[in-house]
Amino acid sequence: MTSVMALLFLSGAIFWAISQKQLKFPFHLTQNYLAAEITKALDQTGDFPAEMEVPVYKNDVAHQSAQIYSTIDPNYSHILRGYFERYRPDYGAIAVINPDTGAVLALESFVKTPEEKLGHLAIRAPFPAASVFKIVTASAAIDQGKAYAETVIPYNGRNHTLYRKNVADQAVNRFTQHVTLREAFGKSINVVFGKLGLFHVGSDDLTRYAENFHFNKNFPTDITIEKSRFILDPTNMWQLVESAAGFTNRTTLSPIHGALIASAILNDGVMPTPYTVDSVVADNGDML
Repeated sequence: MTSVMALLFLSGAIFWAISQKQLKFPFHLTQNYLAAEITKALDQTGDFPAEMEVPVYKNDVAHQSAQIYSTIDPNYSHILRGYFERYRPDYGAIAVINPDTGAVLALESFVKTPEEKLGHLAIRAPFPAASVFKIVTASAAIDQGKAYAETVIPYNGRNHTLYRKNVADQAVNRFTQHVTLREAFGKSINVVFGKLGLFHVGSDDLTRYAENFHFNKNFPTDITIEKSRFILDPTNMWQLVESAAGFTNRTTLSPIHGALIASAILNDGVMPTPYTVDSVVADNGDML
């Protein structure tokens, strides 16, 4: 009986302590909640403010308000919006990220026709990854020791086309050009990257490295970023060629994800987690 009483007393003490902690920090400020509020503001206004006010909930009732101070640099935003207004593309999106920390410094979206309600384009991922995906292919080849920066790869055809005969035909003739992987990357030569995928990397490794670069995954962050897509049938060799070269609509990418891929290269393979919230302060001045 004594043991039971002691256990009940201990349970009561723990419950009291938790209750006090909940009363001291009663605010519903989860990452998902912040992401929903920030994304809603982005979609409604098309603008990411340096600060914004949100309601703070306790037991599903708005308890008070809080101010979110973001990582956004207003100077960057002003300059980038100026470019969009000056050149007025049909659609445009720019993401600026601190590659060391993942702090989002600017997110800009532009649609020439305001009636088109497309949401904030910098965090959406319907866009073909195109040649940005060559970073993934090159990384897979180099990291696995299947090719190096100075590996010479012969190819026929133009730099920015992709034909089956130029990839499959290994014959060398007077029209054959020889480039290093470094040069092919700099010039974004599709045939070379198609051959790199087919003869060096393979479907399994390309898929694995796409996932390592966060394709088909959600980012655990305080902003809702649409999932970038990588689809590859491992039995279809031509899909492998197209995917390795970024010459397909099956692989899609958000602009912010593109910036994170570049950040991973700058950080020796470590991709930072993007974040937009610098701090949250309650209306009574408490740092939440």
